[in-house]
Amino acid sequence: MTYSKKAYSRTRSALKALIQNSIEGQATCSDYHRDNVLSYIDSWCTVRMTGPRQSGHTTAMVEVGRKMFKEPIFLFHSCAFAKNCKERFELERAFSVNQLNVLRGYSCDALFVDCSFFLSPAIEEEIRRLAVAFSLKHKTFCLVFVQ
Repeated sequence: MTYSKKAYSRTRSALKALIQNSIEGQATCSDYHRDNVLSYIDSWCTVRMTGPRQSGHTTAMVEVGRKMFKEPIFLFHSCAFAKNCKERFELERAFSVNQLNVLRGYSCDALFVDCSFFLSPAIEEEIRRLAVAFSLKHKTFCLVFVQ
């Protein structure tokens, strides 16, 4: 842990507020908006948060995901980093973006993507398509990109 507690606290609070805003927006969203699922994901379910390095974004993402959702899945930019975070945070559902095909059998109410600036447009599009499948099974769903 090399980040400051103050930076981590701010990051955690900001992420929590953005996710809460998305959930509240989904609650007021009419069925009309839900008909085009990909547009619905982009407009109502996606949260993107960017912060400086060493701001505790990975720790904040895991903590907020665990507290706010019943079935979160965490995606990391590499297999090594996913393994490290799985052990460090004792995560059962932590994967690399190289393992997206494994997630097809899972259910989740939030998909957290760490270090999303490492992703190619093709991988990000695949994650969005996966989010569509997950969102169809849940009344509220969040796709969270953290950088």
